[in-house]
Amino acid sequence: MPGSCCRWSSLGIRPALGIDQAGRSAQARQLAEAAGLAPRLVEADIYDLPPDLGQVDLALITIGVLNWMPDLPAFFRVTWVAGARGVLVIYETHPFLEQFDPAAATL
Repeated sequence: MPGSCCRWSSLGIRPALGIDQAGRSAQARQLAEAAGLAPRLVEADIYDLPPDLGQVDLALITIGVLNWMPDLPAFFRVTWVAGARGVLVIYETHPFLEQFDPAAATL
């Protein structure tokens, strides 16, 4: 989560909620403040979220999140994620891709 809300805000998206399972919400608060944003930042276990989160229009899962989830079916059953009409965006990659230089003449 840290930094994600600031990158999305450059596209005109104003984050309202960030959930941090890794305990880095202090960094996220600093980045949000620097970007002039004030999202609600919650440190919580994704499998045991506070009941007052409500629904969101857009949920973003960034690089490195999915591999830390011990129960992916339960992770995707979390009902607040994007609600009935919202959108779930997953931005994921594999570290192996970092071995290649996209500007190189050959692989």
